[in-house]
Amino acid sequence: MDNQNLNNQVPVNNEPAKPNKVTTVLFGLWVVAAFLLLQVAGSIIVSAVAGAKAALAAGGDIAKIQQSAQEIASNPDVLMYAQFVGGIITVLVFAIWYYNGYVKKDKLAGTYEPVWPKLKNVNSILFIVFASLGGWALASVLSVAACAVFPKTAEFMSQALDMVLGGGTSVIGLISGVILAPVSEELAMRGIIVQRSKKAFTIVGVAVISAILFGVFHMNLIQGIYVLPLGLLYGYIAYKFNSVVPTMICHFINNLFALTLGQVINPDANVLISTAMFVVCGAIAAFFWTKSGLRDKE
Repeated sequence: MDNQNLNNQVPVNNEPAKPNKVTTVLFGLWVVAAFLLLQVAGSIIVSAVAGAKAALAAGGDIAKIQQSAQEIASNPDVLMYAQFVGGIITVLVFAIWYYNGYVKKDKLAGTYEPVWPKLKNVNSILFIVFASLGGWALASVLSVAACAVFPKTAEFMSQALDMVLGGGTSVIGLISGVILAPVSEELAMRGIIVQRSKKAFTIVGVAVISAILFGVFHMNLIQGIYVLPLGLLYGYIAYKFNSVVPTMICHFINNLFALTLGQVINPDANVLISTAMFVVCGAIAAFFWTKSGLRDKE
């Protein structure tokens, strides 16, 4: 009788226990490290090809080979193509990881919800667009402030970005910055990391983890500062839509503006224009957010 009573007291709820929060954060750091290692792999592949061509051209002359190796290490074209190849590798790896690890499992479990019906909501689309523009404007203001506080770091960052992205004028650089980076980074940050962290944290925790790891991922103080609001925004959107597609759109808009409009606006007026743009676009985004019903969705 006692055993029967005990059996009757066994919880009927078969939901799995929430993952450990510390383990979840460490998992996120591991994903960031894996992403960076894949980027390094791209650099190694491009450098190896360039080195092999240089060695053949040198005809076995050791001095020429050594000189070519030094030139390759600082060659902007090599760095740009390394970024491009690394971007392709990360897109492929994280797309497979995200699909097999989350999308495919949800489909097999019958819990998969396609994002496209949600994107048919005009208010949701307008929220995404104006939130993206406002986020870019705020990031621009923070970038100017951070560059003023850390000028040496800003100079180094600017030179590094010009080399890997071709100064915003190369087609390969634009593809890397506007297409490959948004797709690969969102698959990792707002795809794999958000899907894992939402099992252990509420929406606030998910957004904060997304922002912090996004800052760590960029590996420099200036970008680490100004991407924080973007990480919060993208984490929130990924959580609400349960998809990386909306955040890819946000990231695409941000990087496109950064590599085009950001090169045109007068730096002296940049803060005023960006601040005004943040206020206006932020207000419009808030309006469409209230109309979209996103605040009511879990």
